[in-house]
Amino acid sequence: MGITELETSDKITWTDFLYKIQFHDIYYTPEYLRICELNNEGKGKCIIFQEEEKVVVYPFLLNQLDNSYSDIQSAYGYGGLLTNSHCQDFINSFIDAFNFWCESNHVIAEFVRFHPILNNAEILKDKMDVEFNRETVYLELDLDLDRIWLNFSSKCRNSIRKAINNGFSVERMRPTNENILSFYSLYTETMKVLNAHQYYFFSASYFRNLFFSLKGKIKLYGIYEKDELISAAIFLYSGKIVNYHLSARKASRNLAGLTNLILYTAIMEAKKDDYAIFHLGGGNRNNDGLHKFKLSFSKLTGRFFIGKKVHNENKYNDEIIKWEQKNENVKNSFGNYFLKYRIDC
Repeated sequence: MGITELETSDKITWTDFLYKIQFHDIYYTPEYLRICELNNEGKGKCIIFQEEEKVVVYPFLLNQLDNSYSDIQSAYGYGGLLTNSHCQDFINSFIDAFNFWCESNHVIAEFVRFHPILNNAEILKDKMDVEFNRETVYLELDLDLDRIWLNFSSKCRNSIRKAINNGFSVERMRPTNENILSFYSLYTETMKVLNAHQYYFFSASYFRNLFFSLKGKIKLYGIYEKDELISAAIFLYSGKIVNYHLSARKASRNLAGLTNLILYTAIMEAKKDDYAIFHLGGGNRNNDGLHKFKLSFSKLTGRFFIGKKVHNENKYNDEIIKWEQKNENVKNSFGNYFLKYRIDC
């Protein structure tokens, strides 16, 4: 029994251990962590801890700081450890071994975005500072098609009908360079219109890497008006879960129901392909417009928690103080950010 440290190049071993867990998601795969590496978000790691048939699988990004120290956080999306055991002694043994690994590797802090469908925050609620952040929305796809449709709100169903009656239809877009760049342009335009934080902007190479690395686990759906892409969305597939990853639409075209129609199409396809869960995600906060839009497809919600743990208090505080001194004029705006010293102002 002990820690095994894997990198994204250890794809076969990493994947073999992941499939020992009954449910997992795309955000735990070596392919997804590799995309994060290529996007300069850190070094993809997966910690394996095993005792006979009991196993813990914990992927994350290791980020080097300016000195010899580092921190870790979940990849964009969700993370935290997965295990096939609820034996508390086994979990405690893992925590002890992982804390020693963090000390040996000069990790000062750990930030986790727990998975709201896999409910893995419960495992560590007494081992780190775990906070409820927001709700996310999901559908169960074991219902028949009529029941799924009727679970949409009447407004949502009417929006879908209106888009169809206006002559729009959804295309499954091939991941050609031209189509990827079309989505990238539309997505960037959407983020600018929404005045989104820089965190939500991605480069063209990110999208190329996404489609190259996740072959067979990613789909791009779009709606065209004449030859112009006016609405599109990316969905990620792994295990029995589909994730609504990123979407975009033409802000200058005030056309109702386009995103509804894309989501409806993706949901029906996922049902046909035998997926169990369609995860829409949440809003930027509970009850904002995006959250309410997603609730129009389903009233089923998961609880999204974040986790924070300081492994080296002195070095962590040093990093925070240095950042605040450097960013005196904005430090109050990022008061609650756990790894705020990562933010480049």
